[in-house]
Amino acid sequence: MRVSFGGMSKRFGATPALARVSASLEGKVCMLLGPNGSGKTTLISCLAGLTYPDEGWLEVEGKRYDASRRGEWRAGTRRVMAGSGLVGDKLGLPGTFTVRDFFAWSAGSRGSRLDRSEAATLSSRLGMDSYLDKKIGDCSSGMMQKVAVAASLLGRPKLVFWDEPTSNMDANGRRQLAGIASELVEQGTTLVVASHVPTEFEDLVDWIGVMANGRFLRTGMLSSLAVASDEFEASTGEPRALASRVLETGVGVSAELVGDRVRFTATDSQGGALSSSEALGRATGVRVSGLRRIPLSADRLYADLLRREEPHG
Repeated sequence: MRVSFGGMSKRFGATPALARVSASLEGKVCMLLGPNGSGKTTLISCLAGLTYPDEGWLEVEGKRYDASRRGEWRAGTRRVMAGSGLVGDKLGLPGTFTVRDFFAWSAGSRGSRLDRSEAATLSSRLGMDSYLDKKIGDCSSGMMQKVAVAASLLGRPKLVFWDEPTSNMDANGRRQLAGIASELVEQGTTLVVASHVPTEFEDLVDWIGVMANGRFLRTGMLSSLAVASDEFEASTGEPRALASRVLETGVGVSAELVGDRVRFTATDSQGGALSSSEALGRATGVRVSGLRRIPLSADRLYADLLRREEPHG
């Protein structure tokens, strides 16, 4: 599903939550990154129809909807959410429902019957088998998060919004969710994930939107944004010698062994000069058989952009 939006603004009283943000959600895993209060949750809420923006437009599969007409915006968000899943910032799960009853209600709210086999598979993947007949109000916060995630995936939606999906989950739950996310992408589902800790989905992200103070600092495909990495990985028959020489010659500010390779961070003056394994060999005096620049990760790009936003004095 192609979803774009432009000029979207939202204020809560005197506080601007969104300041004319615009983007097209591309790729299979779209990551909205930003600290708490940056506007991620408000943006998802506007796209999901949970709140109205003060101004802006939404385009779904080529048809545009204007925020100035609430009925029109509502029609657009209904089209976004038809067959989509959502895990919101505030779960708001009905505590008196059993997990199984909530799954049935969630499926019914999308106009379908609960596929018990699908629900059982999701529950098993998330370690929830023994909780299906337990009241949600009696579950731990981590288990409630799993219930919300599983419910968002019922019916195999083509688009899923997850706002801080790993909140309250332990390390095992985070691994389980990352595995499920990987399978969803392979099956053709598009994930829009809002987070201030991108590491769980680092290997899956292909589109990124970094937010701060209600606006985008940068948006686009990660492959086109992540071109300025200062991290390298070198292959050599003498990894210990190369690691030492990288530091001794000032080629790098840090170096570590990764099997028979050396991973290092180049100094500002050397990063642009390391165009080949031969160049690194000449600089260090150690024979180098291969050299590659490591693409800048979503985590590194996020940290770098936020650092530039910090006031300097």
